[in-house]
Amino acid sequence: ILSDLKKLEFAIVSYQKALQLNPNYVEVYRNLAACFYSQGCLKQAKEIFQKAIHLQPDSLDNYCSLADIYREMGEVHQAIETARKACAIDPTSAGAHSLLLFCLSHSPQITKKSFFQEHLEFGRKFDLFPNYSELAFKNNKITDRVLKIGIVSGDLRGHAVASFFGPIYERLLKIPTLALYIYDGAG
Repeated sequence: ILSDLKKLEFAIVSYQKALQLNPNYVEVYRNLAACFYSQGCLKQAKEIFQKAIHLQPDSLDNYCSLADIYREMGEVHQAIETARKACAIDPTSAGAHSLLLFCLSHSPQITKKSFFQEHLEFGRKFDLFPNYSELAFKNNKITDRVLKIGIVSGDLRGHAVASFFGPIYERLLKIPTLALYIYDGAG
């Protein structure tokens, strides 16, 4: 409850007391690590997730959280390695594989070709989109009209996607046959 109320200092004390009573309670480690993470104390969060993984080595969530912490700390190689372990735990988890791709995008060692291959493998493995060639679109095929494009995002200001989208948006604005509509999906 304290954590949900954003009273993280008190939540941390409560979680630490709980671990004194039961040092093998993995969920408490996860919650304690999440509090430290929310406070920006990445080193402490990393150490606690490592303890949680030691207690429960098959936890997909713990590996994903630890990979994200490594990435934020700039330990990209460790982030990739940890994300790959998460993928091995649950090969059907699109979320774990998506996290791996995100970690790979931070690596200066990965080549464009191998990064692209990882994305192709993701597409083959998860096939998240239907075969569009089989769809019959009933839209008007008139070509001399303005094309309306709607963009929905929960966070185009502070999210990393904004830095990728900015240059695309600027170019799209220069095309007179396009009308752009931006929707805030968070509100």
